Amino acid sequence: MLTFGGRPSITVPVGAPVVSDPVVLDIKSLDSLSISLYVPRATGPTATHPSGAATTYISDGGDTTAAITLPNPNTSTARFFISEVDVAADDPDAGTVIALGDSITDGGSSTVDANHRWPDVLAERLVAAHLPLGVVNAGIGGNRLLHDLPRAQFGPAALARFDRDVLSVPGVRTVIFLESINDIGHSGSAGLSEQAVTADDIMAGMRQIIERAHAHGIRVLGATLTPFADAPFPGFYSKEGEKKRQAVNRWIREGGAFDGVIDFDTAVRDPARPDHIAAQYDSGDRVHPNDAGYRRMGEAVDLVLLRKSWRNVT
Repeated sequence: MLTFGGRPSITVPVGAPVVSDPVVLDIKSLDSLSISLYVPRATGPTATHPSGAATTYISDGGDTTAAITLPNPNTSTARFFISEVDVAADDPDAGTVIALGDSITDGGSSTVDANHRWPDVLAERLVAAHLPLGVVNAGIGGNRLLHDLPRAQFGPAALARFDRDVLSVPGVRTVIFLESINDIGHSGSAGLSEQAVTADDIMAGMRQIIERAHAHGIRVLGATLTPFADAPFPGFYSKEGEKKRQAVNRWIREGGAFDGVIDFDTAVRDPARPDHIAAQYDSGDRVHPNDAGYRRMGEAVDLVLLRKSWRNVT
């Protein structure tokens, strides 16, 4: 049973995190954990991860936190209250890789309960390579680098959540940054012309991420933006937006600002139509990869780049 300062329950202050006391569990790399919470009354709006690509079971039968199975539960793919599980490692060289991004990092359109997101694939590869690096998935569906709106569930902009989602995480060595396709598309799809951004705006925001990370000794690997031509969301894709994507990707590849580059664009695009995701990697919406596409992305990460951060090799 989890405790909080030795107590079995806690009231979460508005806007504040709460950390439990340590608990000893016999777990191995890539094991899954189930966490049960009992909420005695309606709370009003709560912190939630709207699309976690994993099933949450909800019971209205009182305190069932000790139950192995729940009778006739409701289900959701959202995650409530829990934002992070910190694991103490025996290896003094152990560290953390944070995948900071939007729905393509979050695992949008991947198979629920299958752990087929690209950060999952990367974690599997790190375990197989005996590299003591954990992977934290800090993807939020719909998230942007520069703006919070148009919908609150898309979370604070990456620049606004950087301290919370990167600097507060123990043992961070490297950030893999894949974000800004929504910066390009959301202003058109949501009718927010005042939030339209240029490629230079996006590059400036990325430089801020890099500089803030470097100030704390954290390396940043830049991931190229994946194709989005024929996106089904009205106003999301445009030829002008594609020019912005190409300019940002060219800067990521050639600008030298990042500590390394992961070319997700090349990994999943259609060679014959490079502004389109390849059919074998397309979930069907021309934006989000399917399971095969996420595996291709996870396999596209050069582990040499992460070994450098692990041993602080330059």
